Amino acid sequence: MSSKRTPLLLLGAALFISLMLEPTPERLVVLAIVAVISGILLLLRTRAQRVTGMIICCALLFLFKGMIIEEIMIYNVKTGITTEPEVHWSAPDAHVRLGGQEITFYEDDNYNHVLGKATACYWLDNSTALIAAHSCPGLDEQATLPIRILSGAGDSDILSAVILTNNDYGVTLGLTTDFLPTENVYPIAATSEIVVGAEAEIISYRGGSFPVLVKGFVSLKYLNEQAIVVEPVSSTNPFIQGKSGSPIVQNGKIIGFISMAPEEHLGLCRLAAEIYANTADSMNEYTEK
Repeated sequence: MSSKRTPLLLLGAALFISLMLEPTPERLVVLAIVAVISGILLLLRTRAQRVTGMIICCALLFLFKGMIIEEIMIYNVKTGITTEPEVHWSAPDAHVRLGGQEITFYEDDNYNHVLGKATACYWLDNSTALIAAHSCPGLDEQATLPIRILSGAGDSDILSAVILTNNDYGVTLGLTTDFLPTENVYPIAATSEIVVGAEAEIISYRGGSFPVLVKGFVSLKYLNEQAIVVEPVSSTNPFIQGKSGSPIVQNGKIIGFISMAPEEHLGLCRLAAEIYANTADSMNEYTEK
């Protein structure tokens, strides 16, 4: 046992230092799991003990995989920010209507059960929209659902929308009747036009619009996607649930859409040019019918 005391002490010291550098409750849980698993692997001797230990380790990893993945993401973001994206995207030859409207989905016409809320990224025209910039559970493709749209003018009447697609790039909607979301029309920026170190603005009716600092780009290998990293200029404007999809405007062009917030004051945004390239076709097909 004495031969294993040194690595255990070193492990304990490393975990303690890590916690002191960033003493958050979530990190404490993750570090405790790492300590337990490491202790099991280092201390168990017999084959039966090892098998039991491995089962316990697998169970812990399964139960706390969300926290562990989030810690990996935070580490990836904090250590992997670059001034250039891994892959550049050119600007599409199109203008879109600015999003930011909050959209509520209902299960049926009774409007009692809310399936979810998301923010519009942009409107291709008066009848098609992209929301969320990531997939949304509970919204089945080709389903027709009642929705309500919250914009600067207040709540809309109940409308009807068809879920055209629902994938990692977002949810594309086709409205059964025209709805004029806004008269503001914007171009989408090429990645080469995004200015790192400069301010931009998140446009959203859910929680309000606010300025952010563009910190750079990050490649999320485990999600197979790129993102823009932004940080609110003011600490009083944290990211909130349902804000996913909010467009980010810099120098009069849409550069990205909020996708997730691994920390309260750190946002990851999908590249607007990439999202447009992978979603516009389904929206155009619906418009042309």
